[in-house]
Amino acid sequence: MVLIADVQAWLDATASQNGYNSLASCISYKDSAIAQWAADATAAIAWRDAVWQAAFQWQQAASANPPATFPTSAEVIAQLPQPEAFGWIVHQPGATV
Repeated sequence: MVLIADVQAWLDATASQNGYNSLASCISYKDSAIAQWAADATAAIAWRDAVWQAAFQWQQAASANPPATFPTSAEVIAQLPQPEAFGWIVHQPGATV
């Protein structure tokens, strides 16, 4: 489904703002000795979980009761949990904020 690919692309693009290759790459820093990288990973994990939970709930609701007009992926993504709510801070790649 296009929505799933677009949500994953959004997650990865957000992680790339801080210099990570993908969200999975960011999450791999969870136990890093560099506090900022570990904080990025912790925020990314919480955000990812909330995003996918909300996206799958939206998908199930839309399947059970299809809207007359489906919103675009961008419109759905705008309604999903945003990274800042989970402590995500955009910073220069490699920076320790």
